[in-house]
Amino acid sequence: MEDINARFGVDIATSQPADVAAMYGLFLEWSIPKGDAPLTGQEPDDIRAFKEALGISDEEAAPVHLDVGRRFVRSSFESGSREATAVEKKVRRRAVSPQRIVATRNAQASVTGV
Repeated sequence: MEDINARFGVDIATSQPADVAAMYGLFLEWSIPKGDAPLTGQEPDDIRAFKEALGISDEEAAPVHLDVGRRFVRSSFESGSREATAVEKKVRRRAVSPQRIVATRNAQASVTGV
C-alpha cells in the first residue's frame, strides 16, 4: 500500500476506506479455517501484518470483524441445520478472537515500548 500511495500520491486508506475495509474483510474470512478445522496460531500475526499493510487501525478493523461475524451468523440461519449452526458459531468466535489477540498484543507493545 505504501508503494501505491507513494507512486500515485494518494492515501488509499483515507480516500477509499470502504474499499480497504472490504479487502480486509475478505482477507479475514479467508484466514479463518472453515468448519471444525482448528486455528493454527498464525492467524493473529497474519491478520496484524495485513492490517498494517493496509494502513488501518484496530479501531477501523473492529467493525469489520463484527461484520464478518454477522455474515457467519446469517449463513448459519440460512443453513437451517443444527450441526451447521454449531459449526458457524465456532467460526464466528474465530472471527472475533484474532482481533482481540491483535489488539491485546498491540496494547502490550505500546506499554512495553516493543
